[in-house]
Amino acid sequence: MGVGAKSDDGNLRYCCSEDAIGMGLCAGPQYGRLIMDAEKFSGKHRIMNVPADGEYSTSLKYGRFEETDSGRYLVVFANCNSDGRRVIVEGHTIWKSNHGYLPGDLFGLMYFYAILFLVYFAILLWYGITMKMFEDANIPIQSWIFGTIAMGTLEVFFRSGDLFVWNEDGTRFWVAYYIGK
Repeated sequence: MGVGAKSDDGNLRYCCSEDAIGMGLCAGPQYGRLIMDAEKFSGKHRIMNVPADGEYSTSLKYGRFEETDSGRYLVVFANCNSDGRRVIVEGHTIWKSNHGYLPGDLFGLMYFYAILFLVYFAILLWYGITMKMFEDANIPIQSWIFGTIAMGTLEVFFRSGDLFVWNEDGTRFWVAYYIGK
């Protein structure tokens, strides 16, 4: 991805330190910074300088990166000041693709549950209509079968609804989540 450089012994170095300069992994003016290969790294980056001592607190609010291209993305937090203080990174990030907030491995599951709901609903309608048509020939277990199909229909309805809401809003609706489970 263009972040960091490998030394001759195969170790990956991320920060430009004195020994990394000696190995030829970075140039002298880059001392104390993250090593980025400009030929490989074509993305955006932000540098936040933290003083070596004294009181210091800062925040990066609304630090949004908007990308329209699909591909591989990398988030790196690095403290390249070996003589400085500890840096604590707190907070949360929200990733949204072109299709919504749903993680990529669940995106196909959303449509699977939607199709499964339609299948369950069709079976429920068919079974209910045939039970009504042949009402005089019903046996008691048919009502339990109908109830089981109805519960399955509700389950996949709430599962697909939970995934659709999550994809649109970025949050999960707890009622649909727990009923669908």
